[in-house]
Amino acid sequence: MLGGVLFSGKVLWDMMNITPPHATDITDLLFFFAPLSLLIGMTGFCILCAQRYGTLGKMGCIISLSGLAVGTIGSLVGVWVEPLRLAYWLGFRFLCIGLVLLGVATIKAKALPRGWSALPLAVGLVGLGRALFMFFAVTMGSTGLNAPEAGDELGTFLSSWAGTLTSMLGLLFGLGWLCLGYALWAGKTEVT
Repeated sequence: MLGGVLFSGKVLWDMMNITPPHATDITDLLFFFAPLSLLIGMTGFCILCAQRYGTLGKMGCIISLSGLAVGTIGSLVGVWVEPLRLAYWLGFRFLCIGLVLLGVATIKAKALPRGWSALPLAVGLVGLGRALFMFFAVTMGSTGLNAPEAGDELGTFLSSWAGTLTSMLGLLFGLGWLCLGYALWAGKTEVT
């Protein structure tokens, strides 16, 4: 739950534009605790539910944990060595792919209580959506395409709103982790 709150907090901090884009501030160094908390929580989730999963769920756990481990290292080292910041973004993509696999396995195994089983799938899809819109924000910028062709309204929309959509999906991603932590906590108290 803490990782989700920290992730959403960092997204909100970046949305306020207090520092210039791509400038490093103290929140970038403190952001290391968000993926670290997510890594600890995901490890606990995989250990808790591993007995219920088949091959798909175990692959999802491995891919998610690997992506989070790479992302955690990239978020810390990337503050000082800019090219290594790429490790965070690559790890994030692998985390989301693993969450989608894990989400499908969680739905099949009904590993979370009271209908929360679709949550890992939803968080993974939101993360992949965020990655897609981040791609548009980086490659096309926030001003849109220079000379859009007739009928290319979708490209113009995506390029002009990609930054805002990326931020909103980032908030949903963090809140999804908060809900996943709550579901695990609620399931633990129901069992005891």
